[in-house]
Amino acid sequence: ILAEKKNVGLVHLTFQDAPAGPAAGPKEQIVYLMGLGILPAFRRRGLAEAALQAVFSLLPDRSRLTLQVSTLNTAAFRLYEKLGFVVEGRRKGYYEDNGEDALIMWYRAKGEEKHNDN
Repeated sequence: ILAEKKNVGLVHLTFQDAPAGPAAGPKEQIVYLMGLGILPAFRRRGLAEAALQAVFSLLPDRSRLTLQVSTLNTAAFRLYEKLGFVVEGRRKGYYEDNGEDALIMWYRAKGEEKHNDN
């Protein structure tokens, strides 16, 4: 992520083909947002939102995007919710350093079925 001609952040994605079901059609990909970070001096300028909008525009057809966010990270949670992610699970005590829960969020096209990740 660039701002003022400097690298001020990153987006880390991984891609995985979704398992085919009994009525398998075209392959579907799950995209995991493993990390999104902006240097503190460059936060609250819309850079994370712009980065995610760019990710959305680059997603392959038939893909779903998922992430985990700490329940303490309210700024990130609000951004993800604003962009259309929905909470579909919780991992209790996921973060070893503070025992905090992780919320599992998915970004999906309207009409897709809900995922069951706990």
